[in-house]
Order: sequence, then structure tokens, then C-alpha cells
Amino acid sequence: MTDMQLEAHAGSNTETPLRASDYPMTGLVLLSVPAWEPSHLRQSLLLDWQINAGEPPQSPHEPWIFRVNGSLVVVGLEPRPVPDHAADEQAKNCHDWPEAVDVAHAHQAYLAVAVIAEGASLIENARTAMKVLASLCEQPNARAVNAASRLFAPEVYRKAALTMQDSEKAFPIFNLIYFGLWQQNDVEGLSGYTVGLDRFGVREVEITGCTLKPLEIRALMVDAAMMQITRGKTFADGEEVKLGGRTYAARIAASAALPIPETTHLVPMAS
Repeated sequence: MTDMQLEAHAGSNTETPLRASDYPMTGLVLLSVPAWEPSHLRQSLLLDWQINAGEPPQSPHEPWIFRVNGSLVVVGLEPRPVPDHAADEQAKNCHDWPEAVDVAHAHQAYLAVAVIAEGASLIENARTAMKVLASLCEQPNARAVNAASRLFAPEVYRKAALTMQDSEKAFPIFNLIYFGLWQQNDVEGLSGYTVGLDRFGVREVEITGCTLKPLEIRALMVDAAMMQITRGKTFADGEEVKLGGRTYAARIAASAALPIPETTHLVPMAS
């Protein structure tokens, strides 16, 4: 699956999903100067998604709060760089965008976006957040989107998000979750991991010493992520999960890739 092809698919689990209101979606838009144009966002939301956000605040320094499709949206200007050099750290994950380091170092302000579900589902709330961030990419001084534990060039983030114009099921997951590959010491094969699934109330997923090809590992991780997001429930310890034509056992254990207490390890089961 790719950013352009991925569509949300329903899981087989029918249990009551997690409360979407407990898991707000957030993102940042890095700005070259501490200013933005709320009226430009209003116009972009209308043109991009037929979203009428109402009248923006009189001052761009006031937070703008509006409701969209069962979610509460808050957009606020922070006239300073992202604290603790967080943007600089996330720029290091942008191997496909060499300019990210310079953009992170040079930004002077950012727009903070929070989208809180009121009646929307987890997926509906996430789609709304991506729509707002994509429209903010049209701000004249937008230089990067800070999401999925990395930075995106505005045109790249926006292009992926605009696939939602053509399908109510499209879900550009790479705009929300980072899928990493790494070579673990003394372990044959590549290992994979996710960052960002906790935003949906489920554990991060990883697989170690996998004999699959890099693109196949990535596709496996995407399927595992989408299965949990769509059903609104994390994998249980020992649960058998069918992914990519194979069966895996979900094992809850300490993470080998991330500085967090535990993740869900996918262990291939003998055929």
C-alpha cells in the first residue's frame, strides 16, 4: 500500500471502540515569521474541503476555535520556535528531505493545531486534523508540517492529504504515523517499528529480525496499524493476527527500538 492508495478497512473485532474524545489529534505548522492569515485558512478550507469554519478572530494572535464534522478544532499562533529544539530533532528523521534541517533551524514561529472529537470517530477526527493541516500548508509563510515524529515539506504533506478529496475512506496514514526500519545488532534481517499509534490509544508495533523485503515490512506495519485503528482496540497479548497472508502472534514486551516500556511485537507463527 502507498500514501495514495491506502484506504481505511474495517477490522473483524466488533467490541466497543475506544472513546475518540480521549485521543485528540495535534500537529504543528512551522512558519518563517511569527504571523499568519486566518482569512486565508478560511478560504482554503472552503476550496479544499467545502468546510465552512465561520468567521476567524479579529486578531491573528487570538486562537481560532470552530467545529467541523463532529470535532472541535483549535488553531493558535505561537510566536517562537518549537520549544526544546524538538523540530530540529524531528528533522533528523527526514532522510527524503535534506532541507528539513535548515528549515527547522530557521523557523521563527509555528501554528499549533488540536482537533478534539466530540461526536467523530477516531478515524473521522484524524481525517479532519489532516484536512486542517493540509489547508494551512497554503499559508504564504508555511515552511514545514511537524507530524508523525518528522517534518514534511508543505507540498508533500498537502499532496498526500488531498487524496481524501476523492474518497471518503482514504486515510493517508503516513501523514500521522512514522514507520521506521533499522538493523538490530546481532540479529539477522531488518526490524521495523511504528511511532504515533499511541495517538489512537493503542500500543506501538514492531517486528524484529524479519526476512521480508523493506517494502514488505513497511506494508506489514501499515496493515497492523490500520487494523488496530479501525477496530479501536490494541492487540491483546497472545492474539493471533493475519497480515499479508501470514499469521502472527502479538506479544507484549519491552521495546527493542524505542525508549518506551512496552510495544506489541509481531512474531511469525509456523505455517
